[in-house]
Amino acid sequence: MVDFALCRFRGEKESDADWGKTKNTKDEEGAVGLRMKKLLKEKHQFDLYFKASHRYEQWGDTDDSFKDRAFKRQVGPGEFVYTLRG
Repeated sequence: MVDFALCRFRGEKESDADWGKTKNTKDEEGAVGLRMKKLLKEKHQFDLYFKASHRYEQWGDTDDSFKDRAFKRQVGPGEFVYTLRG
């Protein structure tokens, strides 16, 4: 399934690092995959197996200023959620 409603297309001159940082923090596939898993279970009693690819993870935690502006919470083994401070 491809869902372009939540995607952000890469800028023409955007570097790999800038693109990767943005993609890593947005987690488009998780937003869609986990929502679909929940809806399919509730409406059709179907257990969807969803596993995040973590393909942009290599660019996570590379911007030190981001860490100073966010709370980091572990939600699973090797999985973290960042919430920006007010």
